[in-house]
Formats: sequence, C-alpha cells, structure tokens
Amino acid sequence: DALYQWNECINGVHTPILGATGPRFLFYKSGTYSLSVTYKGCTYISSCIDVLLTDVIDNEINGVTVYPNPADQMLYINTTYLSEAIIRNLSAQTLFRFKMDIGENVLNISTLKSGLYILEIKKDSKNSSFLKFFKM
Repeated sequence: DALYQWNECINGVHTPILGATGPRFLFYKSGTYSLSVTYKGCTYISSCIDVLLTDVIDNEINGVTVYPNPADQMLYINTTYLSEAIIRNLSAQTLFRFKMDIGENVLNISTLKSGLYILEIKKDSKNSSFLKFFKM
C-alpha cells in the first residue's frame, strides 16, 4: 500500500502537515501545497501547487438547498419548484444541464475534474440563482 503525506510549501521547502496522511486533503487555508507518495520504498514528491480558497460555504439560495459542498461523486439539490440546474466552469462554459423536480434531486458529478464550479438554478427564463461549489 502507498503512504501519503501532504506538505505545505514554504520558501521551496516541503513541510509535512501533521495528520494529513490520506490520499485526499481538505485544504483549510489558501497556500502552496504538495503531496508525497511512498510506494515500494520509493517516494515521489509532487510539484508545489497554489491553492486559493473561496467562499463555498453558502449552500442555500432562494428556496434551493445544495449539499455537500465540497462534493465528490454526487451533488444533492432540494428545490421547492420545478427548475433546471446548469453547471458551468469558471470560464462560463456549460458542462451539464439537468431538469429538476420539486424535492430532492441527485446530480452525478463524478466526471467533473476537481475544482470550483458555478451552479445556476434556473426557475424560468427570467429568474436564476447562482451558487459556487467545489468538486473534490
């Protein structure tokens, strides 16, 4: 089995983050990070990547609740009205469109790459709400 260690990159030094020893890591602050993976006695250390955290905590907009945020495989949307969900990347390109019923709707987002996305909840041609979510 592989061993994982997440690091914070400070002035070119990969400083291990205490307890961050899984294949996934939920970043708690903006910064520069790397991942060390040890497998069969060999250790690979990734390049340092910049992480910029934005406000993705807000999960309710105009009668619609979206969870979890951040999400992994599925995004759940509870709505009080018939609507359409549109997922866009940060360049505003439409990636997915889903028709939504009243109540809980489940969107499979497993094919999205990790990153920040914009979710538009379109009630009709004149009424839309927007929410950011993060795909792990």
